Amino acid sequence: MNVETFIRNATRGLSRRKRAEAQAELRSHLHERTNQLILLGKPLPSAQAQAMQELGAPGEIARGLRRTEHVHPLLSAGALTALAGVLLWPAPYVLWERLTGEIYKSVGTISGTATELKENGYLPLAEVQRQLGEFGIQLLQENDSYLLRRAGLPDAPLGQDKSYRCLPPLLPEQGHLTLNNLMKLPLFIETSSLVNCMARANWPLNVSPISISLEQQNLPLSWGAQYGTTNLLTQAYLPSLTSALKQLPTNAWQGDSNPEPLVIPFTTGNPNPTPPAQLNLAANTPVLALVKAQSWHHDGSRRTPLPTFKAALLWTNARGQLELPQPLDGPPLQLYSTRQAWLDASRTENATVLLKLTAHPTAKIELTPLSTTRRD
Repeated sequence: MNVETFIRNATRGLSRRKRAEAQAELRSHLHERTNQLILLGKPLPSAQAQAMQELGAPGEIARGLRRTEHVHPLLSAGALTALAGVLLWPAPYVLWERLTGEIYKSVGTISGTATELKENGYLPLAEVQRQLGEFGIQLLQENDSYLLRRAGLPDAPLGQDKSYRCLPPLLPEQGHLTLNNLMKLPLFIETSSLVNCMARANWPLNVSPISISLEQQNLPLSWGAQYGTTNLLTQAYLPSLTSALKQLPTNAWQGDSNPEPLVIPFTTGNPNPTPPAQLNLAANTPVLALVKAQSWHHDGSRRTPLPTFKAALLWTNARGQLELPQPLDGPPLQLYSTRQAWLDASRTENATVLLKLTAHPTAKIELTPLSTTRRD
């Protein structure tokens, strides 16, 4: 039996997409193993025959692949063939390493049991797919990556570059992962990250003080329940804000080891005792409080400060005033009315500029500070 016949027989009965992917995976494995055997002195025909023999009978491989195709809803072809290999092939430890490597390549991990994750607002994949379906959105896997798809809009990748809050599906971390519990592990979605992923793909989101919508359909505020509505709405602006910050001089936002993320939502403490800021804006105008901060890069005993930023989405009241948030640590927010003065300020003083926004999070953000006055 030649290699191509072997591969066709070994993938018989799989869905069309998985069959093509699994065939490519098996072809790559056989090519690599054949070359290894040739280097050991075997002629090509014998090397190919041994490589196929090591995999097992094509019929048994096909049954294993069909069985494991349904083990996990989003297994990649590499993970699928590796999992079949754990069940059927020799050298289980090597194949187990390959299996876990294939799976973790396209998903993330998170500490906690499935029960703990549910209590903290993470939802199982199937539930998220159901909720997204109500808005005509699919959560799909293509080519070992995950994406959101809605007709008429560009695909929104999940976790493509590990950007803050745009996360891939997550597997609960296990102290001792076995084949049995791996097959039963559900994937979880950090639902508040979906908004960030949509914004990164330039989906037409619209924000109000109490809602976020996509083409006039309100998305669930429960997606941000674990962080709060303000945090969820702020996240929709972070991709555009990050792009704006990267137009500043490099030393204003980039260190020796550029932090990820560059911008995070601002976490507030107790109500701010300072008087509100008076702005020359209409009521319910979105305003972003952008705070200079710093994070730390740890390299052994060496600790290097890195530039980072915090952001909070705020709304003017009926009198055009803005209640400023109170930081969890450090001094009260120090407002600056010019960009250069803000850039020159220390990162330890909570130097802040207020930026006028629109209700459309993907619109370009101008880093032009608003002028303010204090009202007692």
